[in-house]
Amino acid sequence: MGKGMKFFLVLLLCLFSAGQLVVAQDSTHVIRVRDITPRENFLSKLKGELTFAPHYSAELGAGAAFAYVTPADVTVVGDIASQGYVLLGILGKHPVCGGKWSVDYKAYYAYAPTDFWGVGYINGSNSGNRGEYDRKRFLLQTQAIRHVGKHFHAGPAVSWDWIQWEGLQGGRTSALGYGAVAFYDTRDNIASPSSGLYIKAQQCNYTDFSAKPFYGTTLQFNAFREVWSGGVLAVDFLGQFTYGVVPWTMLPTIGGTERMRGYFRGRYMDNNAVSGQVELRQHIWEMIGGAVWVAGANVWGKGTPFNLHNSLPGAGAGLRLKLQGGTLLRFDFGFGKDGQNGFVFGINEAF
Repeated sequence: MGKGMKFFLVLLLCLFSAGQLVVAQDSTHVIRVRDITPRENFLSKLKGELTFAPHYSAELGAGAAFAYVTPADVTVVGDIASQGYVLLGILGKHPVCGGKWSVDYKAYYAYAPTDFWGVGYINGSNSGNRGEYDRKRFLLQTQAIRHVGKHFHAGPAVSWDWIQWEGLQGGRTSALGYGAVAFYDTRDNIASPSSGLYIKAQQCNYTDFSAKPFYGTTLQFNAFREVWSGGVLAVDFLGQFTYGVVPWTMLPTIGGTERMRGYFRGRYMDNNAVSGQVELRQHIWEMIGGAVWVAGANVWGKGTPFNLHNSLPGAGAGLRLKLQGGTLLRFDFGFGKDGQNGFVFGINEAF
């Protein structure tokens, strides 16, 4: 952890010294880096803007993420949090073939101390099963997306996932994934939608270099509709299904900052995981808004078929602060089964 933290601090120092730091005078308090390199200089191609976003969750603790966006549509991202989490990556999206296609890619390395209760609903429900381990992950992912009309997009996808963990006897997973993704998107705003649909289907086949192949299917459905003045009803469903000899490190999980808020991400995991939530978002006054939601989830595997009695209930409420420039600060508190709960602070809506 010490080396990871030092590397991140050195990176930030280099970025800060590369340009002129100016604190914005508006209410967003976003730190921006303005490059003063002459336009004819080669380094001008790296000219971009650096922004920071604070966040908090039970899994990561308090932290801050940054993004350095360049005019070439390449973004360097990073994250650091008090629980020891460190991430550094790069992502981009480039139109090709006259805009009929786009090539999307991302690559990142992440280190995170985290907890593990075991696989399956029964293990996750037993608080005494909790163990700790350190997880390292390197992900490389790319997809070529064909734009069919304004709202439908589809194309092939390839990924390489490398995961190593220390503790729990230690081990490593390395898997090459290949498949296809398709999605339909009519949302009026990606960060904080008030109307539209988002429907996604993805199939991926994995080749584990130390075991047999395995497979994964993801189905996602989101719907947003304004029900009265200032009130938006948002619906979310996510289903993740894996089959074959699946490494436990790549099993679907429940919890986090977006779905089943209040549950520790990864406490419940198995070959199959489904979750759904209905959220009512209401503008209250000026820059202030609020939200309430109810949710539910279930996990099951090969030896433990779907059981409705093993469902995980969830509910919660939150506060929204809309800043200048459209940035939305989200403060959520979620409740779960057997007293599980958690506070989440982040940017933009959960989905």
